[in-house]
Amino acid sequence: LVCTTIIETGIDIPNVNTLIIEDADKLGLAQLHQIRGRVGRSSRRASAYLTFKRDKVLTEIAEKRLTAIREFAEFNSGFRIAMRDLE
Repeated sequence: LVCTTIIETGIDIPNVNTLIIEDADKLGLAQLHQIRGRVGRSSRRASAYLTFKRDKVLTEIAEKRLTAIREFAEFNSGFRIAMRDLE
């Protein structure tokens, strides 16, 4: 799936099973969660790869965001992500 953040508005392509997000450190936690939720919407196992520039030093906030999105990877983790986003 190749897209921009417009994908988070609700497009549903059930056969997509892989998502790559470039410069994931530039997106908010809610955006990352919404975009990640666009894959794996059928019985197929899905993967989301979040990338950032190798030589880039992440801000503390960006690092916490990426850690949270990795930590809350199971189905229906939206509430916990929302609570983490409020912290």
